[in-house]
Amino acid sequence: MKKFKILSLLLGASLFLAVGCTKDNTNGPAVNSAINGSVTYQNSDGTSHPTINPVIEVAFNATSATTSYNMKMIGNSDGTYSVKGLGAGDYYVNATYTDPMTGFVYTCAGAHVKLGNDADAVTANFTLQ
Repeated sequence: MKKFKILSLLLGASLFLAVGCTKDNTNGPAVNSAINGSVTYQNSDGTSHPTINPVIEVAFNATSATTSYNMKMIGNSDGTYSVKGLGAGDYYVNATYTDPMTGFVYTCAGAHVKLGNDADAVTANFTLQ
């Protein structure tokens, strides 16, 4: 009977602690910021076109070009993209497109994007050549 009372007290205390704990995110970094943009490519004749399904690469905690990216995604058929759910910090974003007819790879220099704690979206547009 004594063991049962001790076990009941411990169980009750652990339930109180589990229910009584909360996490306060009001002062932490936003994790719903986004990087949005559009990607176009310039043909050899100088005309620009929306890039169909560009490849977008994102490096976390980076301020300059890198060969190591943390995230890779395919943009939309109209050349737009949106990387959502990002926290405050530095990101390096790059875009590429491979022409399915010729195999030619269009590239750009990429861009450093800094997100703050305000949860606003930042725009990074690219023109590939």
